Amino acid sequence: MKTLVITELLRLPEAGAEDRLTLRAGVNVLVGPGNTGKTKWLRMLDYLMGDDDDPAKLFEDLAEKYDSVQATVKIAEEVITIERKWKEPGYKTKVIANGEAMHYKEYRDWLLSKLQIPLIHYPKGNPYGPSTWPELGWRSLYRHVYRQQRFWSDLAD
Repeated sequence: MKTLVITELLRLPEAGAEDRLTLRAGVNVLVGPGNTGKTKWLRMLDYLMGDDDDPAKLFEDLAEKYDSVQATVKIAEEVITIERKWKEPGYKTKVIANGEAMHYKEYRDWLLSKLQIPLIHYPKGNPYGPSTWPELGWRSLYRHVYRQQRFWSDLAD
């Protein structure tokens, strides 16, 4: 398995200067008063990682201010630029990795492959009833990294 390191996040507006968040090796902590944008940065990062939700719902007023969000990541020694553009026609469901646009579902599989994480299916539902075996995807794994846990029972669905 390879390591994913996020080194930089950019929010690119229609006009004006970009917002940049530079991350360093190790643990990075976003601190500050309420309503200053910490959660919006995490939502934008989640969107970059393959979230298929509507940017207007996820980012609220920031979806109008910005055209796209971009990250620079390292997987092993490979540097990859990942971008999502929600205002450009045809790109709302696409993730652009090093200039190659792919549907977010294809991107999630591509990312698992880059990280050398095998595709896993897990049982869900009543063990005595008809069970489904959904895919344990990249976003499920990723979201457990930054999800706030208040109780031990919240560690697993």
